[in-house]
Formats: sequence, structure tokens, C-alpha cells
Amino acid sequence: MAGAGLKSGCLAGLSNGSLLMPDPRPWKPSLPEAWISPNPALNAFIRSRGGLMVLSGAVRGGGGLVVPQKSELSSPDDFRGKTIATPQLGNTQDVTCRDWLTQAGLTVTMTGGDANIVPVSNVGMLPLFIRGEVDAAWTVEPWVSRLEMEGNGRLLYAEPPETSITTVLAVGVPGGVDPPTTSALVQAHRELTEWINNNPDEARQLVADELSRQMRRDFPLTLVEHAWPRLVFDNAISRNDFEFSLAAAISAGFIKGVFDLKGLVCSSGE
Repeated sequence: MAGAGLKSGCLAGLSNGSLLMPDPRPWKPSLPEAWISPNPALNAFIRSRGGLMVLSGAVRGGGGLVVPQKSELSSPDDFRGKTIATPQLGNTQDVTCRDWLTQAGLTVTMTGGDANIVPVSNVGMLPLFIRGEVDAAWTVEPWVSRLEMEGNGRLLYAEPPETSITTVLAVGVPGGVDPPTTSALVQAHRELTEWINNNPDEARQLVADELSRQMRRDFPLTLVEHAWPRLVFDNAISRNDFEFSLAAAISAGFIKGVFDLKGLVCSSGE
């Protein structure tokens, strides 16, 4: 999303490109604004005792569970004794996968249980999936589409956009971030969302170009086009949107206790 924003001109007023990309490290209150997925944002808010605030929604939907085309797996209970790849331990798709299995009655631990969940980078999932070294993969677009189109997979379960936040815009507080800069970023982010929704063809091409640059290989536009209908670009966000993420994290064993999410979402987004 950041790459599309820079090239569309919506974020041209912000000189520091590092502000526009998610930081994969554990969130620190001193970090500036970034796009981040909901579970790391939630975890950072709790661990830093309010040191993070979500300013806006960004993307909903796009996550899901992919199995081989000829697989007989069809329900959570079928995954007993099976191996599922997720992008990273504790990330949004990993937590959702664990919750999905747990809600169906399976016991899932950090090291095993009724089903084995292994962290595999999104880039590394495809070869393992093709070789049959994992029985399924729970990831997010465009990697879902890549498993379908290049790995002969099929989408067994798609996370509903209504309860599935994929990306949000967040800021570390207090972090010495200049309020006018933050306000400018939020406004640019809103303009970017509008631009993406009004210019889908150009936006898809920019995404394909950026993925090709990052992967250092051609990322087919057809994959992005296949993934696009599953994504909802939306600025709306509220504290209630994180209740599902919190419940899933508690169910999966990543968060223990009861937490008040007051202050997580900027009041303008409530």
C-alpha cells in the first residue's frame, strides 16, 4: 500500500519513506507511524501499556486457509495430525488459524498438539506446499492466490472481511512524532484509499511492480488481479474491530487475562 501511495502522489508530502513501511520488529513506542497488521498492533498496545494508537483502518479481508486441489481436508477436525504453515508465530494469520482449530475442539500448543502449525515465510510457503511438506497454509493475499494459481491449491476457508482486519495505520505514543506530520499522514492515507478504490487498474499494476521489486523476480499481474476482489480498502476502524482479534489471541494462548482496549483506537476512528 505504501508503494502505491508514493507512486500515486498521495504521500508525496512526506519526505521520510521509512514512515510508510511496516517495521517487522516488536513495536516500540518511539517508532513512527506504520502500516501494521492487527494482532501485532494489539500485542504492542497491551505490552507497552497503551504505547500504540491505531489511527485508521486500511485493508480488510484477504486471509484464508489453502489446501491442495485434490486434498480431502474439509473441516477443522480433519486437520488432526496435519501440518499447517502460517507466516510467523503470533502474527494475525497464525493467531486466526490457531483460534479456528481451537474453536472446533482441537488442542493446539506452541509446539504441537492435535495439529502442527509451523512458521514459514510467505515467500517460502509455495515450494513446501508444492512438495507436500505441509498439508495446508494459512496466509493472506496475494500469497493465497499464489498458492492457488502456482501451487494448484484451493481456498478452503476465507476470513470474512466483516471480522477480518488485515492492515491498519498505527502510531507509537508517546514517540515525539510531530502532530502535523501525523495529521498529514492520516489525510494522505485517506486520499490513498480513495485513489485505490477509484483507480483499481493502476493500483493493481503498482502493487505487482512493487512485489516484483521486493522479490527480485516477476510477480505476475494476474496474481494481483485474482487477489483483488477479496480485499476491501476501507479507512473505517473502531475498538470493536479488535475484539475479535483479542478473543482469538486469548483462545490461541498468546494473551492471558482481561484487557481494556480503551485508547487503542484514536477517538476520531471510534
